[in-house]
Amino acid sequence: MRIRCQRGNAMSAFVAMLVLAFIIVGGLATDGARHSVATRQCESAAMRAALAGADAASERVVSGEKPTVEAIRAAKMSLAADGYSGSVTIVAGEVVVRTSTSVKCHFLSLIGINTLSAHGDSSARLAGR
Repeated sequence: MRIRCQRGNAMSAFVAMLVLAFIIVGGLATDGARHSVATRQCESAAMRAALAGADAASERVVSGEKPTVEAIRAAKMSLAADGYSGSVTIVAGEVVVRTSTSVKCHFLSLIGINTLSAHGDSSARLAGR
């Protein structure tokens, strides 16, 4: 009768779990950093678009008119120039811009997370006289 040692099987399972943990931690670090950069870029694009909208409307605001069309058009053009899509609205005298994009995951795709979404919001006041 032969006695089998099961120590090797337990060690293999431990190593497999350890490798999976390293992939998850490495994925969170690298793909998380890419997500953080994409979020900052979305916020910057939204900020530039909101300021472009407010700037384009400033002449009409000073004369007392409602410049919604000019502000929205300028903000959308700014977003398009930066390569982003998003929504532009005028709310309570402010140009409000919301952008979003998705980041393709490199490491986290190994565990089924293929993309991460990034969002950016900004607003600029339509200042009058």
